Amino acid sequence: MTGGHYLIAAVHMEGTIILGERYYPINRDAFYYCPPGTSFSLTLVPHEESHLFLIAFDAFRISSDGQSAEYSGGSAHEENGPLFPDESRLVSSERAIQLCRSLLELRQRGATSSPVLLMQSRMHELLHLIASETRSRGEDLRDRLERSRAYMRYAFSTKLTIDALARDMNVSSKYYMELFSKHYGMSAMQYLGGIRLEAAKRLLARGGGKLRDIAHACGFGDEFYFGRRFKLETGMTPAAFMRSRGKSIAVLDSVFLGMLAPLHFVPHAAPLHPVWRAHYEEIFGDDVETRLSIGRRAATVAENVETLLRANRPFDLILCSKMQERHQTQKLEELGRVLVFDTDEKPWRELFMQVAESIGASSEAVGWLSRYDQTIAMAFGRLAKCCTGHRILFLLVEGEKVFIHYDRAPADILFEELGLLPATAVRPNAPEAVSPAELTAINPDYLFVLVYQDDETIRTWDNLQADEDWLELAAVRCGRMHSLSPFPWRDDSPLSRLLIVEEALKLLTEDCP
Repeated sequence: MTGGHYLIAAVHMEGTIILGERYYPINRDAFYYCPPGTSFSLTLVPHEESHLFLIAFDAFRISSDGQSAEYSGGSAHEENGPLFPDESRLVSSERAIQLCRSLLELRQRGATSSPVLLMQSRMHELLHLIASETRSRGEDLRDRLERSRAYMRYAFSTKLTIDALARDMNVSSKYYMELFSKHYGMSAMQYLGGIRLEAAKRLLARGGGKLRDIAHACGFGDEFYFGRRFKLETGMTPAAFMRSRGKSIAVLDSVFLGMLAPLHFVPHAAPLHPVWRAHYEEIFGDDVETRLSIGRRAATVAENVETLLRANRPFDLILCSKMQERHQTQKLEELGRVLVFDTDEKPWRELFMQVAESIGASSEAVGWLSRYDQTIAMAFGRLAKCCTGHRILFLLVEGEKVFIHYDRAPADILFEELGLLPATAVRPNAPEAVSPAELTAINPDYLFVLVYQDDETIRTWDNLQADEDWLELAAVRCGRMHSLSPFPWRDDSPLSRLLIVEEALKLLTEDCP
């Protein structure tokens, strides 16, 4: 049993800590507080540059009449309760570690009046730092890491350093690198380099730019370093890559956009919509000369064929799914080589490789699939820590009805590749009407809901959210009901699948430690 208050910090260590009857794995971004009358024990695995700080201190409580009394601590519900939660997340700031080292140095200097006063000052600052972090702990380490990663995607063209990124997160550079690798399976510089190379590929695919300008626009110091890095990554020079993307391609189904984008081919004719396919609009919009309509209805297909014929420009390739009539295909053959793919029945990986082979990008497709599998493995590991046993239900709200509805791609990703549990039997693309009372019987841990945006559907959705049975669902009460957008959740292409993995990971881990 401790006779006073203790702060415990294990820097660059692994292991466990037991506070009273509570067990914790050592978290290198936290100080641990042990109040008086509580026992603690440590089991640690030290590494190079490891430090263990045990700081014992006394605390006094000043009453309204100015009298002081020893602050003995108690339960969290008592007026004289603990100073801090058992684990006060202090994101391992350089200042906190400096304060701990300063306290140790001052203690070793002896008990003269000056060191004692300095120790009190340092201790007050450390306690204030922990208290400040405890009040804002809703923003945890993972949030900061994700913001740091998002900043890289935004500012990749500027000069970014590990020191600057770590400073923004209020952690040491070494700890930042360790955290990034642990959470994302690669170093921060590898991630940043990948962003820059992807941006360069997009610019090269558009053609016409000078290599020097492209290098600088993507954050590379000079075109020679850029050229070496690019060839090391892709096996070809930037100029050769630009030439390889010079094909004139038309696509009649938006599913092909999710294959061309990962391979960095820009179509000259494609079905785009600034709302329903905003992601593709952002990637391709300005470079698509002939815009087609989205949809597979016979009238839409006929309209798109006529639009291409009126444009009367030659194409190296025209990519189609099995939706147009034979006579329409024959008309398209007047404009260029037409390739028809079975986009509904063929496994997505096989389809992706067939399309990649047809445009001369087989090696790039193999590399992309390898990176996709790495993302799946990373997501699988993170979800296994917090979603084991949790059941997920997909709902579709359409018109006056609510359906249990599993689209093929999300069901395949979440329940096959990521090993998560469905709340009901999975029958892809087979909607089953369900009432609020029936949902209560299912009572899933997570609800993923897609709501059509017509007036009738929105009224149904509003009524459902006011229903008492709906409000009693565990997923609703615990904030685990998430509204989905049609893209990427109702799309099935390599790119949309990757986006589903990333979005699912974010939605399912936002409450996890």
